[in-house]
Amino acid sequence: MQRRAQQSAVSEGGWNIFFTNWMVPEISDPLINVMLNGRGDDAWFGWPDDPKIEELRAAFVKTDDPAKQKEISVEIQKHVMDNVNYIMMGEYLIPQARRNAIQNMIPSPVPVFWNMTKEAE
Repeated sequence: MQRRAQQSAVSEGGWNIFFTNWMVPEISDPLINVMLNGRGDDAWFGWPDDPKIEELRAAFVKTDDPAKQKEISVEIQKHVMDNVNYIMMGEYLIPQARRNAIQNMIPSPVPVFWNMTKEAE
């Protein structure tokens, strides 16, 4: 974790690659996906300076038309694939098991523990 924050060369204690993972709700929107941030020193680790992706994200914000947002999202995806802003190495699902006594659990890709009740078994 300490090396990840170093912008120096690998030979001087910096880094050149690291692995992380995200849940879909954390990265499903181009505005909250930290890997789609191109603000240089203010971006996520790797500090990508990518004015084009910032232009596309700004256009996404400026419209409230879902069809236009989808079109911009496709452009963002194309740009990321062409410029290799990050490399997605796979997907996985986290299985969940629930007892029959637990009721009203909100369906979600990540466990949330509000609204639940426990019925007598």
